[in-house]
Amino acid sequence: MKMYQLFIRLLMIILVFYIIANIFIAVINPETFLFSKKLSGEKAILYLLLNALIGIILLALLLTKNYQNGIFLSILYFGYNIIEKYIAYQTLSPFAILSLIVSVLALIYFKLEM
Repeated sequence: MKMYQLFIRLLMIILVFYIIANIFIAVINPETFLFSKKLSGEKAILYLLLNALIGIILLALLLTKNYQNGIFLSILYFGYNIIEKYIAYQTLSPFAILSLIVSVLALIYFKLEM
């Protein structure tokens, strides 16, 4: 197995965790922050499910072996989530940082293998 394939599989696992987390939060307790503005109720459900849908689209790109677009868009996706969480909570989650690092490493190793 090549290194970029390992990082892409890790990226897919992380995306699945993000998707499941967003869906659970939308179902159990629909509250979230959008750039330090608290959303609750239907607005929060819509935002969380939209975030999960974007993750599903990225996962589908990676599963169909469209690696270059999938990895690049996942870097943007995780970067947005890190910035949004930092603005809302003034802290960085280790899992969010790990997801961005895995995305960048997947892109680097994918480009090196080409």
